[in-house]
Amino acid sequence: MNNYIQTILDYAKRLVAEGVVGESDMISMRFELNEMYITKAGVKLADLTEDDVVKMNIFTADKEYKYHSQIYNARSDINAICQCYPKWVVPMAKAGVTIPAVLDDMAQIVGPTCKTSADDINSIIKTLKGRNSCLVKDKGCITSGRTMDEAYTCVLVLDKASHCFVASSVIGENKIINGFEARLMRFIYKTKYSKKNQQNLSAMQDGDTKVAPAEVKTSSEGGEAAIQKTWSAESEAELRQIIKDSGVGLLEENLVQGTWGNTATRLDNDHMLVTPTGLDYIALTPEDMPVVKISDPSVWAYGKKPTSERKIHAAIMQARPEINATIHSHPIFCSILASARIELPVMNEEMEKLVGGSCRVGAYGLPGTKTLKNGTVEAMQGRNACFMANHGVFCAGKNMDEAFDIIRIMEKSCYQYIQKRTLEATGAQEYSDDLLFDYFVAQKTAKKK
Repeated sequence: MNNYIQTILDYAKRLVAEGVVGESDMISMRFELNEMYITKAGVKLADLTEDDVVKMNIFTADKEYKYHSQIYNARSDINAICQCYPKWVVPMAKAGVTIPAVLDDMAQIVGPTCKTSADDINSIIKTLKGRNSCLVKDKGCITSGRTMDEAYTCVLVLDKASHCFVASSVIGENKIINGFEARLMRFIYKTKYSKKNQQNLSAMQDGDTKVAPAEVKTSSEGGEAAIQKTWSAESEAELRQIIKDSGVGLLEENLVQGTWGNTATRLDNDHMLVTPTGLDYIALTPEDMPVVKISDPSVWAYGKKPTSERKIHAAIMQARPEINATIHSHPIFCSILASARIELPVMNEEMEKLVGGSCRVGAYGLPGTKTLKNGTVEAMQGRNACFMANHGVFCAGKNMDEAFDIIRIMEKSCYQYIQKRTLEATGAQEYSDDLLFDYFVAQKTAKKK
């Protein structure tokens, strides 16, 4: 089995596992310039076998496959396409709405907005201009990317943004990221943030085992000379593996999508290990995790370039000596409240115990900025978790296990809050997603009248 077919089969399983598929999904990958591998029309991704992935010339593809072939013809920057029917996207497509940038990961990977296209290829290509995805009227969505991983991540992020948009009908309107900042984040993502990761993923999908080197180096602000190790090699190796496992754990529990989110663990009073910037968690090795100086996070060494959010992790650890592990992530239900910038009241005993009270919202700021750092630090005072406006959630614990427990209870508590607000809005006695769907559609219909 060649690498393209294997990649398609692998990502089909992941889409099914995430629950973002319907009855007529199709995914494809460009092979060389004019060829593509694509799943057979009419075959459910859950039932896909090697024989159900076929090779076609994009100029002579049959009618059922022309959406994919003609998008490849029109866009040389696209090498993978997912044609999907995610649960929360479908009502958006039926309503024919435009989804604004309610989350920063949406702005980066999807685009400043996601528009609805008429169900014809010319309209779809036009709507995809400057974006990685579009809704298709009365159907689902088409997402694309430089690699299959990017197109797959786009499906997850778009479904999450759609969920935010639906839930806003009961919890309060989303606070929209302004157009300039959304376009800026999109530009940075395409040209810088994920470039190396996409190159590595593309090489692996092509069957090239000689992917980009680890780039183990030091920063220009002192590096190894400024970092005096006071810890044992054994404890460092153990913590490096913990950081590696934490990134994979975030992916497996759908607490992040793609390369978003980051984690850190303390080495000593003034040093921590963090995840690198913009790289795939599964492909990372423990040795890739850089050491960062807590009192001056511009100083780092012994790994790849650290996450741009390292200053937040450092500020929390410097202010809170009892904190040894921190997580920034983008879980679905936490992201819904973050997009509406709503403080979450205590929903259960576990939240009171682990979080320490209500979950506040830190001031909005672009990723990696001082504004975002200061807002997060302020919102974390006396708490072990806070929302980062339009961004996600930040959690801190005595160790990585406790930090994960906190993020899990935050996700559970946010879901309880959404259920509670839905029942209050509808007057129903029992929550269901269909209840929320119907209320959203009714609200949109009433506004149009």
